[in-house]
Parts: sequence; structure tokens; C-alpha cells
Amino acid sequence: MNKKGFTLIELIITMGIVGVVAALVAPGFMINNRNAANASKLSATVSDLENAFSSMTAKGQALDLYETEAWQEMGGSFTGTTSDSSVDKVITKLAEYINIMPNQDYKNAANFYSGIKTYDIAADGGKGNTHSFSSGNGSQGRALSLKSGAVVFAYLVDNSYDDIDDEQEDVKKIVEAGGSLKSVAGELMIDVNGKAAPNTIGRDIFYFYLGSDGILYPAGGRDFAIYQKAIANSGSENDIWSVSNSSTACTDTVKANGGWGCTARLAENGFKVNY
Repeated sequence: MNKKGFTLIELIITMGIVGVVAALVAPGFMINNRNAANASKLSATVSDLENAFSSMTAKGQALDLYETEAWQEMGGSFTGTTSDSSVDKVITKLAEYINIMPNQDYKNAANFYSGIKTYDIAADGGKGNTHSFSSGNGSQGRALSLKSGAVVFAYLVDNSYDDIDDEQEDVKKIVEAGGSLKSVAGELMIDVNGKAAPNTIGRDIFYFYLGSDGILYPAGGRDFAIYQKAIANSGSENDIWSVSNSSTACTDTVKANGGWGCTARLAENGFKVNY
């Protein structure tokens, strides 16, 4: 009985083809896995932070974050220029609810990423232009390293209003527009894996408003847009990630302003990467 099999040459050719295909597919597969892993880390970090803020408020029987011990310790904005003694007091209070790494250097984002290239997200989802954290609250906020490996750049304020009449008027506008974010207790930029690659906005770096209710509201979301419209009286309630001509667009073909709006796209899709 004749037995037919592959010749050595046929096996070599087949293995070569498989190798070429694997070389072409592997990088994309690895990138997709990394994006999915970072999205999962963001979901866990947001959940941990919101649970911590909720516990903080409940334990102090406070109406909102402004009334908690941590926020009361501030006596002003918690920024890169806040005195070390004031920062230490706030960190001590926060550490009762959030797993913050001890003995860390509380650097701002500009110093944290010194010597490390960071990037905007490109329209096709890859790395875009080099991003600089040289100005703005996202740069000034103190860096809090969590035990999970995430770093939270926190720019906190003890009260976003000086005038009760202004507050009531703004809240009225927000409610009429259907918004849930009525006052901001801080701005949080989250890098889910610290200094590790890809250090790209929309991939491992994300941006939120921290509501005084302890909820994180993602950049590019409708609540974020409604708040901006009510407070700054500029922009539009439709300045959201899904609108291609908005300032926070994160569509399949447009990633506006570096891609900060991708935070909302990811959150609204159950932290599943589809861009």
C-alpha cells in the first residue's frame, strides 16, 4: 500500500508561509491585547476610586466630597504648588480609602513624564504627535501612585463656587439640559500603567471630571459637555466623542485634540476597545 505524505521541501515551504503570516499577525494581536488589558485596568481603577469616594462620604456622613475631612484639609486647590505639609494631610486622609503607595514623590505630570515620550492618539488609533504636559491642570495635579500600578494625577478643589447664586443658576442650567454633573471637586488624569508604554492618550492615559458626588465623569461624555456649557457658557451640549466635528471627537476617522474624548467612548462601551 502506497503512503503519500509531505516532502521535506513542502514542509519547509509550509512552515515558511506560517512563519510569515504569524509575523504579520502577531504585532496587531499583541497591540489589541494590550489595549484590552489597559481598558480593563481603567475600569477597575475607576471603580476603586468611586467606591473610595463613596466610602469617604458615607463615613463622614457628608453630603458631598466638599464636606469630607480630606477636602476640608485642603483650604484651597490641591495642585502642584500646594505646600508639602498640606499635601501630606490630604494624602493621609485619601490613603484611608485608596491604596496609595507610601513614600512616593508626589510629582506633577510634567515632571512624572520627564524624559519619557507621550503621544496623542492618531486618527487611525495608532500613536499620533508627541504630547507635552507642560501646562494646564492635567500637568499641575499631584501624582498619586496606586498599588495597582495606575497613577492618578489629581487636581482637586475644595469648592468650585464662591457665590451661591452663581451655583444655583449653573445647576439650574445643568438640570434643564439633563445633566448629572452639578459641581466639580477635581480633575483626574489616569495613567493605568504608569510610565510603561504606550503612554498614549486614549490608550493608557484618560481624563475625567470628579463630581462632588464622587462619580468620575469622562471627557467626551454628555455630562462633561453639559457642565462645560453651563459653567463656561461656551461649546455645545453635543460636544461629545461621537460627533466628528466636536472638540472631543473620538470617531473611527477623527480623534480631536489628542483624543481625550476617547475616555467617554471607552466608558460608554463597557470599557471594550472598539477604536
